[in-house]
Amino acid sequence: LQKPRWGNATANDFLPSISEASGKDVKGAFCTFLDRNGLPLIRVSLNCSDAKPAVSLEQERMLPLGSEGDRKAFWSTPVCFKYESGGKTITDCRMLRDPKDSMVLNAAGSCPTYLNASADASGYYAVQYSDSLSAKLLEHRQSLTLAEQVDFLNNANLLARNGRMPAADALAIAERFSDSDRREILSAS
Repeated sequence: LQKPRWGNATANDFLPSISEASGKDVKGAFCTFLDRNGLPLIRVSLNCSDAKPAVSLEQERMLPLGSEGDRKAFWSTPVCFKYESGGKTITDCRMLRDPKDSMVLNAAGSCPTYLNASADASGYYAVQYSDSLSAKLLEHRQSLTLAEQVDFLNNANLLARNGRMPAADALAIAERFSDSDRREILSAS
């Protein structure tokens, strides 16, 4: 990061420096966000019928309600899961590079009690959980950090405003947080 100090740099100058500093090749993931407009929408479901649980992911471009834009765009998106299995809380980060993918949760000893697809509220994407995953997250909302709870509420609001979730469902999610005394949660509700 010192090379362009006191000068100018392009994205092509900057990204190798970030890769070098992090020890990971981040150019591909960064470029998809720099070169595409919009926000990724990731639909998440959980399959526990095999020996190891697996998360199914489908990615498309989030569009405003009524937009006729192309939903087929996809990004190289870092996705971090937080889930509980066998009494342990596990965080697992992967790169989603395709519009559809399945990721085995190798550290899970059994089907997770809950699964949050934006661990530490770190994802730059919207998440549309299957009904069963959303219900499990609501049931175990106290296991989420404050940032994750606010992110879950903001995500439901975003989905409802963009026609991806019925408003009644988003309001029902907000109602489940109404017993909180945290200003951040009440503001997001």
